Amino acid sequence: MDAKACRAWAGKLASRSHSSANLTGTDGNPNARIALTCDPGRGWSGDPFNQFTNPACFAPPQPGSKGDETPRFFARNPPLNNLDLSISKNLGIAHGAKFEIRFDIFNALDTVQFTTVNNTVNFRSLTDRTITNLPATDTDTEMLVCLRTRVDAVMIGAGTMRAERYGRPIADPGKRGRRERRGFSQDPLLVIVSGRLDIPWDAPVFEDRGARVLIFSTSDAEPPETLAEVRVVRHEGSVDLAKALAYLRTERGVRAVLCEGGPRLHAQLIDAALVDELFVTHAPKLVGGGGPGLAVGLPELERPLEVVWLLEQDGELFARYRVPRD
Repeated sequence: MDAKACRAWAGKLASRSHSSANLTGTDGNPNARIALTCDPGRGWSGDPFNQFTNPACFAPPQPGSKGDETPRFFARNPPLNNLDLSISKNLGIAHGAKFEIRFDIFNALDTVQFTTVNNTVNFRSLTDRTITNLPATDTDTEMLVCLRTRVDAVMIGAGTMRAERYGRPIADPGKRGRRERRGFSQDPLLVIVSGRLDIPWDAPVFEDRGARVLIFSTSDAEPPETLAEVRVVRHEGSVDLAKALAYLRTERGVRAVLCEGGPRLHAQLIDAALVDELFVTHAPKLVGGGGPGLAVGLPELERPLEVVWLLEQDGELFARYRVPRD
């Protein structure tokens, strides 16, 4: 290949990285530290490809605690190191038109991406050590990711964002590439509803240059500078979800929105007749206590649903319901 032909090709490298962050909180903050009752890395799984932390080793801090039961830097967030490659060439066509040949390689070094790590433990109470936010099963997670690949936006409330600390909605570069081939953007737009703009700005999604975040809020505060693309749309008094969805459709071209919670946001959407379908996972378990359900604060009114399909895997039922319209 001669020098002129080589110059006709253009290459691009995109690198994203950040070091591991401390997950065990700061001194003197009992809300950020949990108590260790045993070694959470032992006696749980000997499989190096399926090594999980033993949740039974964690307990909530007790009244009067200074938040120093757990050593500093006991657990750290996995680092992120990603390299994308792109090679393209423009070919001239008649009348000034151009045709581009492009090759994209996402995550060229095939490094493992831990973009969303749940580093928050929610206990039922100070005396009841039952953890209420353990990860879902593999099938349930696969179903959630599958739904994300088929929508234009993922909507969550501020409480869900604080508890789950989202990363990019689509972590797998291969799935992002398949979305593009279907006519979608690489990731669905992450939509956060937060009246007070009380958001964990150090969550992984804000440290990712490829992420797009839209926030509906009533706060006059300005968000901090982040690597992610962040925009705030402000409402007066309270966030009007009907107007928010209309904005997403007309201003951002969003056709389908997947709401992942929390339960109060679910209730507000259902009560405003803004929900078309429900995807519900039924686990074969009986759970007592007063923990949150699918929707919290929903007025007592019977709402009929139509079953679209019902699937079963390892005892779990995955249901898709349609909300009938009058």
